[in-house]
Amino acid sequence: MHVWFVRVLIAAFVVSNGSFDPVLGQVSKLTSDQNFTSDAVFVNFYALLSTTRVEQAFSAAGLQLMGEGAGRVRADGVILVPTVPPTGDLVIRKDPPPGATSAGRALVFRFELPVRRIGLTLGNGGSNVTARISAYGPSGQMLGTIEQVVSEQKRGPFVGIETSHAEGMTTVVLDYGTADSAEQIHHGVLFETMQPRVFVFAIPQVAVGRVSDSQIRSLLQFENPFLYPVKVRLNFLDPSGARPCRFTCNSSTSSCARALLSCVL
Repeated sequence: MHVWFVRVLIAAFVVSNGSFDPVLGQVSKLTSDQNFTSDAVFVNFYALLSTTRVEQAFSAAGLQLMGEGAGRVRADGVILVPTVPPTGDLVIRKDPPPGATSAGRALVFRFELPVRRIGLTLGNGGSNVTARISAYGPSGQMLGTIEQVVSEQKRGPFVGIETSHAEGMTTVVLDYGTADSAEQIHHGVLFETMQPRVFVFAIPQVAVGRVSDSQIRSLLQFENPFLYPVKVRLNFLDPSGARPCRFTCNSSTSSCARALLSCVL
């Protein structure tokens, strides 16, 4: 039996900033994840290891984390309820350098593709902590800013920012201002690109059939490198280029009875 393994890894790095001339009034505040459509991507933190740096951890999803000034962006575990065993969350946090405070050191989200909406569950608040979330377009122009009070509860609230700008947002800055509290995000990052991400890959030949008394089958195994669910559609073409059958992973039916498919997603 011939076994074909197909691994798809996508990595992207965005390092662009232009002038920051304001183009205000093009953002609005969101208070629920119900404001996002089914095309939204949720990049969760479940696979991260506590205390590790995560600046490039989500580059396969087109997201890069950065910090203003010195310091680092890292994953950490926080206890929400001190039970036995304790109930907690895995978070990402923008930590200041040793001996310094987090005041004026924002957490920056850079996107490979422009986004329409981004949603975050904030944490590490306090009695005088107000988060400012500012959005910038592809040319570096400021689109606007929203504010959200971050209370002393250990997790929450959820807040999002949406733009009506035709080119979308490529940079979003989360800043707790002059507060000593470090910017902190729980669960993951929810975002929706201006256009859904579509990746097309071609495998030139798949062996299926009989040779003499032997039967040949191909096993296609797809490994998901992203930290969010994806749907894979396979189109099988005959030598003339016609498409005799199609298979969509996780669908209830398949017309490709001759193909042995393993979807590991």
